[in-house]
Formats: sequence, structure tokens, C-alpha cells
Amino acid sequence: SRRPLNYPSITTLDDHVMDFLVSGTSRLCVDQFIQRLGLNPSDFEVAICAVGFTNGRQRVISWHDYAQLRALYHQIFPEIQKIALTERINLHTYLDSIGLLAQKNIGMVDIGRHGTLQRSISRLLATEGKEIEIKGYYLGTFEKANSLIEEGYSINSYICHLGKPITLHHIIKLCVEVFEFIHTAPHGSVIRFDLTSHDKIEPVFDSADCNPERLAKAEALQQGALDFVRNSADIWSKLDFLQLPPEMAVEPLAQVLSNPSRQELLYLG
Repeated sequence: SRRPLNYPSITTLDDHVMDFLVSGTSRLCVDQFIQRLGLNPSDFEVAICAVGFTNGRQRVISWHDYAQLRALYHQIFPEIQKIALTERINLHTYLDSIGLLAQKNIGMVDIGRHGTLQRSISRLLATEGKEIEIKGYYLGTFEKANSLIEEGYSINSYICHLGKPITLHHIIKLCVEVFEFIHTAPHGSVIRFDLTSHDKIEPVFDSADCNPERLAKAEALQQGALDFVRNSADIWSKLDFLQLPPEMAVEPLAQVLSNPSRQELLYLG
């Protein structure tokens, strides 16, 4: 059975919430941002123009555009608040359905950077009265993730940990987008969880964030990586001492990002 509507609602759009709402890897128009919230853009045409946008079809590109988008979110906050309450209930039901709420310790694997997902899930579980220890395992974390350590969270990083060593941190910073592309999921971003007609909670993906050509390229890249791992697994299993240091793992990519050949430039577009 579903939980009753007795959850505390969000009372303000703080920096963490706002950063999440305006995030994404695709260039969206104002209407698409509102749709991503689960709202109907036509209900907010006056508010869209009031904050400075020409109309809802205007793309959000510059820092000024994003400042206007933030102002818009503050204006329509009561509607966001209602959506957030429903989504919190749906997300709780989903986490319960996959068995997460019955655990005492869980591991979270993510690309990393600031570790905000780990903090967000932990805070959500706290509102449910759940004391579940989350250990984060990340490709790499930046110095900002040190706040997680200070708050008592457990995190482990492979390439760089809290921005150290600086040489490996610099490689990621050469083009964060490439590292994110390498780990592209085979679907758009998860924007919310909804109740289906079969009375089941399932994730809703952002269709605007799902470019077929882009996904096909990511799939080919990931398949190559998996093939390499499978081909090497037999050798690694027989040589327990063999380790792959992060410096060696990222060296070819570092060369492509810092000093690419003409052919590599063409591949990168």
C-alpha cells in the first residue's frame, strides 16, 4: 500500500535544489525545462515572459538565460512544491520495491565529482527514519566532495580523490563532458518516478536528452571497453599482483584531450 501524504514538503529552493533543477547535458528551451518538472508550460506563459524570456520556445544557453530560469522557478515555487511532495512518495515506493529500504549498508557507484547523489539519497532516507550507511565508489571526486567527508560520509575514488593528485584531477578537468559521455546511460536522464497504469512505480526518462546518434556512439565505445575487460579477465585472474594504476588507465585519454592527432580531432568532432 502507498504511504499517506504526511511527508514534510520542501520549504525553499536552496542552491542544491536549484542546481539540480537547472542541470542537464542537453540544451533545452524553457518549455522543456518546465515539462521536465512534470508541469504544463502553457500554464506559465505569463511567468515565463515576466522573468525576461521572449517565450517558452527560447533556448536556455547563456548565464543570463540560466539566471532567468532560476527566477522563473522561484516564481512558480508553489507548483514545484506540490510536484516534489508527490515525487517523494513515488521515489520512496520505488526504493522500497527494489529492496533498498530493507538494507543496513549499501554501495553507490557513480562517476563522482561532488558526490551530491550520495548526500541526496542519504537525506531522503533520513526523512523516512531509515539509518542506512551509504558507501560511495566513484571514478573520481573533486575537492568540493570533501564536504561529504566532513559530514561523515564514506567515499572511495579511483582516478582522483578530493582533487588529488592534481595531475589526474587536471586530466578530468580537460573535458569533464567527455568523461560523462563515456558513461552515458542507454536512455535519457531520469527526471522523476511515476505511477503506471499497472499500479507500479517506474522511472520517467527525459526524451529531450535522448539523441539516438549520440547514444549509438556511446554504446559502441562502451562495448569496446567491455570487450577489453572480458578479453583481459582471464589473464588478470591468474596474476593476482597485477593492478591497473589510474595513471595508466587515463594516459591514452589524456593524450587525446591534451594533444590529439588530426584523426582524433575528426573523431571528436
